[in-house]
Amino acid sequence: MRSMLVRPYSMLGFVCRKTSLPYVYLNHPALTAVRFEFYQLGWEAAKLLLQLVSNPSSNLPFVVLEPEWRVRSSSCPPSK
Repeated sequence: MRSMLVRPYSMLGFVCRKTSLPYVYLNHPALTAVRFEFYQLGWEAAKLLLQLVSNPSSNLPFVVLEPEWRVRSSSCPPSK
């Protein structure tokens, strides 16, 4: 079956553990991955939930977690 794509494209995946990062190399092409620290995500969510339960009228803070970005061969250069 002929591909209908007329220009390069990129694929990426989401990874939840450091131990799963080596498995992205088993794909061809190696998958670009965005990894979040899910333990930290759960911890922050639990803190916000406890704060909300103890004081329902409080304004919850905006929490930003930094992901780890691993660019591999499944990404193509930006189009011009």
